[in-house]
Amino acid sequence: MTDLPNIKAQNLQDLIKQQIKFYIVNSNLKKGDPLPSENVLSEKLGISRTAIRESLKGLQAVGLIHAVQGKGCFVQDFNLEALLNNLPYMLEMHLNDFRDILEIRIVLESHYLKKLIATYTPEDINRLKIILAELEEKDLSGEDLRDVIDIHSRFHCELYRRSENKLLMNLIKIFSTIQKNLTILKRLTKSDPTTFIEHHRRIIEAIELHDAVLAGERLISHFEEAIEWVKNSSENGTLSI
Repeated sequence: MTDLPNIKAQNLQDLIKQQIKFYIVNSNLKKGDPLPSENVLSEKLGISRTAIRESLKGLQAVGLIHAVQGKGCFVQDFNLEALLNNLPYMLEMHLNDFRDILEIRIVLESHYLKKLIATYTPEDINRLKIILAELEEKDLSGEDLRDVIDIHSRFHCELYRRSENKLLMNLIKIFSTIQKNLTILKRLTKSDPTTFIEHHRRIIEAIELHDAVLAGERLISHFEEAIEWVKNSSENGTLSI
């Protein structure tokens, strides 16, 4: 067994998780390989089983390992979906992080929209119109916009369905989760319903024309409100979401 250094320091949970991750890498463990038992980890690290157990739960939350009752913990392929599902509703995020996520999303969406522009079929466009119709039926000026954000996320995922890029899809979903948190806590102002719907209708129209440049321009226009919000919030520097 690869040596595990004894831990006697602050930030115990982070240190334990870090050492377990080092162990996985240094031992060249693959998906399905078992981790040492809680007793062995406790002995090697010089830490209580309770602390070990909580750290293992943290690694499960980000999809690095999974537990089988009565058998222990096993390595699994990293699963961004697990991280998404466990994204807490209360966390502190630097505004720069939020801005960077937005910037990466815009770059990726612009790239894939232009890349896929010639591949959209009438059926694809019809699915987008159906989702847009769902958005129009919702009360976009209402207090609870979580359903609206979920439908909006589906619209954007549908735009790039043919790319089969799971990372892009998960990024869109993560961003939507952040939007939901900000909206629930009234950190994010509501969009004008008419403008919001029109932005999406114009994107569909550009896709119908198979005009990559126009589609890209209209996608950027759609994100201008979020970009402006980040700019106006820059004085604060942090977001509690």
